[in-house]
Amino acid sequence: MRGVLPALSAALFLAGCVSTPVPLPADCRGTLPVVVALGARPDAALLAAATAPPGQGRLCGGRTFVVLEPLTVYRLADSTRPSSEFGAWWSLERPVETREQYRRKYAICEGWSALDRLVTCSVQPGTPLVLGPGQSVAACPPPQQAGLPQTEAIQVFLPGDEKRFLACSSTSWP
Repeated sequence: MRGVLPALSAALFLAGCVSTPVPLPADCRGTLPVVVALGARPDAALLAAATAPPGQGRLCGGRTFVVLEPLTVYRLADSTRPSSEFGAWWSLERPVETREQYRRKYAICEGWSALDRLVTCSVQPGTPLVLGPGQSVAACPPPQQAGLPQTEAIQVFLPGDEKRFLACSSTSWP
């Protein structure tokens, strides 16, 4: 029995390290989904690049992951800015709402993007990313000057460039 208790205690400790979720900050809304294609990978620098204090946009909080198997992500881009197709901000969900509902859902100012082009990509394994809910925006550039509240919708922060994708398609939206 003496040899069993230390072994059992060690097994429970290790299981807790693997399965205990890291909660979002208390002032963040939303719940992180379980995404089978992702593995947790602590990365303080990546999380810092993706998050910001209230009023500054980005993410309220989040968790860092690495892609384990191809993962489909979606982005609404601006057709007048072709380079916007491969920006850092993506979604795990294909957009089904109106443009204005999508803006509110993800706290996207009108001045940042026309949101008229849907980009769908498959992220390659080994790519680091952050999942988290959107942070509030204090003020948007014209034409929409009012800010946007923090959101519950989970966003994907993918830093880097087009090399992180296996395949992509782009089409007019909606």
